[in-house]
Amino acid sequence: MTYFYQQLQYLRSNFFPDETVIARIIQAKEYMETHYPEQISLDDLAASACLSRYHFTRLFKRTYGRTPFQVLSDIRVREAKRLLKKGIPVRNVCWAVGFESVQSFSHLFKRLTGKTPSAFLNKSNIR
Repeated sequence: MTYFYQQLQYLRSNFFPDETVIARIIQAKEYMETHYPEQISLDDLAASACLSRYHFTRLFKRTYGRTPFQVLSDIRVREAKRLLKKGIPVRNVCWAVGFESVQSFSHLFKRLTGKTPSAFLNKSNIR
């Protein structure tokens, strides 16, 4: 009976996290939404949720269907598009949304939107 109980506890803790753990995952995403311009590390997010990097990433992906890096990238590109539509130069947008280099910003922006930030800016200014 003890072995059965141990296995049940294992399944419960690994496949059905309790509500407080899910609440900490949600808080981590909310933190990403408001602090996206800052350097956010996986270690910091995991520590804030009181989880290892591995468990945090696994539970985050189970909750949101994407990794923390993918969600942070989506947030940053979404905000970049909003700023570019206002006519703000690409370099300024890059730094405003948390990138340290225009090259890495442009590469990610194009990968997620299919357009370079400059092309997106030009298209937004035509309208």
